[in-house]
Formats: sequence, C-alpha cells, structure tokens
Amino acid sequence: MRYFNLFVYGTLMSNFRNNMFIPKCAKKTLGFITGNLYHYACGNYPMVQIPKTQDQVTGSFDYLNDYHKQVENKKDSLPFNLEFGRVYGELYRIPLLDNTEKSLREIDRIERFNPNKNNQLYHRTLVPVQTSNGIVMAWVYSIEQLPKEVVRILNGDWQSCFNISITTKVVSKNKRVSWIKTKHKPEFGQVIDEMDREMDEKYDDEEDEDESWKWSFITKEYCDINNEINSFQ
Repeated sequence: MRYFNLFVYGTLMSNFRNNMFIPKCAKKTLGFITGNLYHYACGNYPMVQIPKTQDQVTGSFDYLNDYHKQVENKKDSLPFNLEFGRVYGELYRIPLLDNTEKSLREIDRIERFNPNKNNQLYHRTLVPVQTSNGIVMAWVYSIEQLPKEVVRILNGDWQSCFNISITTKVVSKNKRVSWIKTKHKPEFGQVIDEMDREMDEKYDDEEDEDESWKWSFITKEYCDINNEINSFQ
C-alpha cells in the first residue's frame, strides 16, 4: 500500500474543525518537526515557518508523484538550526485510493495551496518528522512571509493554547453530531484578544466575555451537517 504522509499542527488535528476532512482510513501518530509556530489572530489558526534548505522539495496535485518524492528524499534526522525550535502535531498516513485523493485535493483547497499559482499563502513542503518509530518523511503546509498579526507559540504546540470540550448529541439511530468548543487559555488568550481589539475590535471582551469562544462543527457517522446544524444554534 502506498501512503501519502501529511503532518498537521493546527485545525486539521484531532478535536479541531478541519479534521473532518482527514480520511477515516488514515493512520495517526504523534510527532514533531523543526520549525517555528505562530498563531494568526485574524483567522484564529496557526502558521509554521520551516528552515530553508537547498534540497527543499515542494508538493503538487499529483499525489502519486508526491508519494515517490517521499520515498526518494528520505532523511535520517531533523535539520538543525538555532533560529528554529520544534513544532508538535499529528502525522497522518493516508492510503492513496480514489476517494482519498479527492480528500487530499479538498485539504489542499482548504489550506489554499495551489502549485500552479504564484504568491500563494501556503506551500506544501516535504520535511522529516520525528515519531516514536523514527524519522518519517511527510508533507507540511508552511509559510514563507509571515503577516504582522501573528504571535509566536514558543512551546510549539498550538493545541496546548486551548481548553477543549467536546459534546455529542444523538440525532437519530444512525446520526450523531459532535461539536467542539475551544477557548484560548488565559495566558495565551490575553495576547490574542489584545491583537484582535487593536486590529478591528472584532472581539470585545468588555461587551461579551465569551467572545473568545470559537465554535467548530464536525460530523460523525452518517450525519448531514447542513441539515442538523441549525438545531444547535
């Protein structure tokens, strides 16, 4: 079986809104890469910068070819760079099947990755990932030019910046909806809230102290999220 390896560190991780796009047949393990992690206040999602190398490999829409790049560009260790730390996340090994390739294309779209366009926000780059089973080559969405509305997450773990609660409601015999509520932890949320108010006053804690809550919906089993979402508002 050929596997497309994808390392995720933000909203594609378990317990976050975009994890629903990861194929259920994917195999997950924990790991970390060399890089710097930032939180983008305007969009409430993280960004990663990785060290530039002369042999850097970028992705394409040809996922089978990208699989061969994984095999051909193996590394024995993580790059060492004093300007970069660790970024922690999840490594998904996604089998290359017809339906999973559609999922990969959708993930590329969500991450606004398009190898056919210039000046795109994210690049999909091949990096070594340290796991409990050794080094695995995987693709990661990284950014070259950081926007000014970012704050560095020094511990490299975006998930640790949130308190997460998950609630599940059974809608019918074969339908179940889960929704996730995440809130910035106090020491991190204060920085984000200050940046938000300075930019556009989108979140005003004086009017509603609960505005820092971010809602995300995920589907379970056979649930049609478009039909059920209104019942929870």
